[in-house]
Amino acid sequence: MIFLVIGIVLLEIFIDLYTKYKVKKHYEIFDKTGETGSVSPVLKRSWIRIRRPILNNGAFLGFLKRKPVLLNFLTGLSVLFILLSLIYFLIEKDSISIPLAIVLGGGLGNFIERVSKGSVTDFLHSKLIRKIVFNFADLFIFIGGIFMIISLFF
Repeated sequence: MIFLVIGIVLLEIFIDLYTKYKVKKHYEIFDKTGETGSVSPVLKRSWIRIRRPILNNGAFLGFLKRKPVLLNFLTGLSVLFILLSLIYFLIEKDSISIPLAIVLGGGLGNFIERVSKGSVTDFLHSKLIRKIVFNFADLFIFIGGIFMIISLFF
């Protein structure tokens, strides 16, 4: 089970950081040449769309964007808490380990980018809620949270 959990976390970090890099590169090329190319034909036709990247200095909806030290501290503390919880539940062989790993991978993806670059790159939006822009790390955190709620009740 531990290898599965580590694999989930590492895969999510890779997906998150790689997609942020590719989308930023795509729009840099577009800005220089005017050629659009294709970011992802799959996402163009789905309910989640790719848009021009936004650098988010805060948390969800810009929360704490004017207090980066506090935001980094709270994010680091949250990631540490999730990691310790994950270790505990792995030892207990609890089924909530997988949802916690999904949340941890997303949290680490955003944390790594925020600490290294000072902000998080958001580039996805939904047809349903156009005002909210997010990234794969946010999506992983949300999905992990849903799975956690489900695993608590079943």
